[in-house]
Amino acid sequence: MPKKAVSLEDAILQGVRPNTPRALEACLRTGIEPDEIIPRVIEDFLHHKHKHDDVEREAAHLRFTHFEEGRQTKIGLLRREKQKLVDAGFTGSPILAKLSPKKPFDDSNDNHKLISPFDVFNAPANEKIVVTDSTMMEMEEKRFQAMKIRQEREIASIIEMESRMAEIQKQNALRDAQEAKRKAEWEKEKKERRAVLVAAKHEREILKKKSEDAEAAARRQRAKREAEKEKVLLEEERRQEKLRQREMAEREMDRKQKAELHRRQTEELLQQQENKIMESRRRVIEREELAQKKMAEANERRRQEAAARREKANARIQAALDQNQNVMLKKKQEFEQKQELAAARAMEVHRKEMQELKDRAERNRKEEDIRLQRVEAARNNQNERVETIVKKRHQLETHLDVVYTERSKERTLKSVERDLTLEEKKANVERLKKVEEFNRIQTLIRISEEDERSRMIKVKKQALIDARKKIALESLVRKHRIAEAVGNMRISNKWDNINEIMEGSTSPDRKNRKKKLMSSKSASDIETSTYL
Repeated sequence: MPKKAVSLEDAILQGVRPNTPRALEACLRTGIEPDEIIPRVIEDFLHHKHKHDDVEREAAHLRFTHFEEGRQTKIGLLRREKQKLVDAGFTGSPILAKLSPKKPFDDSNDNHKLISPFDVFNAPANEKIVVTDSTMMEMEEKRFQAMKIRQEREIASIIEMESRMAEIQKQNALRDAQEAKRKAEWEKEKKERRAVLVAAKHEREILKKKSEDAEAAARRQRAKREAEKEKVLLEEERRQEKLRQREMAEREMDRKQKAELHRRQTEELLQQQENKIMESRRRVIEREELAQKKMAEANERRRQEAAARREKANARIQAALDQNQNVMLKKKQEFEQKQELAAARAMEVHRKEMQELKDRAERNRKEEDIRLQRVEAARNNQNERVETIVKKRHQLETHLDVVYTERSKERTLKSVERDLTLEEKKANVERLKKVEEFNRIQTLIRISEEDERSRMIKVKKQALIDARKKIALESLVRKHRIAEAVGNMRISNKWDNINEIMEGSTSPDRKNRKKKLMSSKSASDIETSTYL
């Protein structure tokens, strides 16, 4: 039972392989396998060992999305290529016509049926397509017929002109010879131009084929370089990941060392502050003892000075007593007043100094209280900071676990994307190789057709040349016979039996004379008469 033909649009709607000639030709020209446009479901992209993993399901969804986008792109390419074939009036490919993918090849090792139109590239060579029609050959045939008619007319004209005047016949013969020479030169020049054009066309096709091969090699080299670059980037990313893990471990160790150092520094700072407080308290006590000692010494010194002054005053008073008792009394009173004022001032100074010492001691006590409060606040802040650090550390570890999970998921998805990109690049390279192989086979077919056509043209042209030479020889023999008959008529001056003479000149009993004329005629005369 013959298989039902499935067009491209029906294959897209039904989800099957197309098998019509236009669809297969579009696949060949775009390098797309017919199976690549068959839809698939997301379960086809799941790894069965990890099908319950959320990351694997996301990766499968990513693979499915990538495949569907590529499938739609390929469908668009096939539709555009098919429309081009429809616009160009495509009916069938010479490759698919000669090597149908529905028929098996005769292979001694494997006798199987083709499942792809691209399998024709591995098929054995078949018959070449021969093209025998040619405009140039038609022109040669027309020219051949025209030459025959022209020769007959020339013969009739010669007979008529010989019957009228021999001089006109001579002028016509000279003019015909010149015309034949010009025509021979023109034919020779035309042949040379045609040969140059054919050689130039063949050279252009060879150069184009070489350029296409060079471009294909360059594309393969670029694909290889891109694959190597992807490999280097992957290795570099792995090395960077190891470095990041090592740096994280080093930072964690450094953080622990810094925390321990900060704890020791805090304890040392607290100890130093306590030592400073004790030293400050000792210095305050020493200053108070020194101040009291200085005050006692100052009081004793002032007392001694007052006693000395009193003794001097008594001596002066005793010396001046006789002179002025009133003045002495007054001076004594003034002195006593001054002494009282001095004592009062001394007491005031002592009171102020004691008040200053008390105020200073009070300030030192308040400062000590403030320092103790600050130390306590610093200790509380340190404890709060330690608790905050521990809490933040716990939060950081929790966050790092989440980040590690997200990064692991992201790395997995990126790895899937890289693999999909690499597979897409490889698929594009393979598709381009198929397109290049298709173009190469098309070029080989065209070259084979052109070679076969050139061979057939040469064969037919040689046959025409042989026929023209034969007709020219017959025409030359006939002209010689006519000339002989005309000469006889000139001698006899009898133009009445011209037809009998012409018939007799072409009768079979003149074979010996024909051989004689052929042997006496040179090759140059034969070649010249060919173009008459």
